Amino acid sequence: MGIIYKNPSLVEVICELHWELTPVAIPPNMGVDPFLDVIRADLTPRLNAAGFVNSQELAHPQVPRQFLAWQPIVRFAPAPDTWPKIQLGPGIFTVNMAGPNYTGWPDFQPAVDSAVGALIESFPTPEKFLRLKSLQLKYLNAFTNKHDYQTYAQFASTYLGLKSVLPSAFIERIGVTAAEISTNSQTKLPISTPSDSYITVQVSEGLVNQTPGCVLQLAVEKTSKTEPKQIMPWFREANIAAREAFQSLATPRLIELMRPEEKR
Repeated sequence: MGIIYKNPSLVEVICELHWELTPVAIPPNMGVDPFLDVIRADLTPRLNAAGFVNSQELAHPQVPRQFLAWQPIVRFAPAPDTWPKIQLGPGIFTVNMAGPNYTGWPDFQPAVDSAVGALIESFPTPEKFLRLKSLQLKYLNAFTNKHDYQTYAQFASTYLGLKSVLPSAFIERIGVTAAEISTNSQTKLPISTPSDSYITVQVSEGLVNQTPGCVLQLAVEKTSKTEPKQIMPWFREANIAAREAFQSLATPRLIELMRPEEKR
């Protein structure tokens, strides 16, 4: 049935799709989405019918579209303070779930599947014009005092095994211990499953609801060509890869603090 955590660290889960835009000269590396208005006009009633009846504009209407490339401009939700949320913008589509509401991928997947299906149905001739440039599955975690966070150096060293990249001789000369050294980390490595993908692990110090904490983001991404029918199989495999990465990174002591239990 899967494992859930009674003392979770998860803040948000994001399934994100990017597709190619029509390039523009200014600003550089930006573009416009010639299909955005058509997609939105067709997608909105589909999402309304699925229960996503609340919409929120995220960008001022006078901002030129080329300055909003790969940024959400509208958000859909069942109600303002409910999840999941769906976002659409030039070249971008996301399905987001808040950590406290996340009860596992099997419960979240139907919402992702339905939303992605609605996007494909709303996209003009998707097999020809939906040129996907990346798929991303992101898990954002935050550890605070309820996970024995005292200082960033202490937590990253004790519970994530994050070591300093500085030479031991230098550390000894300065006269500090490993638990006193704060090392922000970003590591990217290829993975075999899903194919043509990689995982990025980012660990940094941050504020969680104005409380100091350790922020961990696990992101699985594919940047090679993907056909629309391959989107959901990729997300399913990416979820397995992200879960295995988290379980490998977190120490047994941290897992114990998170109070895992079998989901019923």
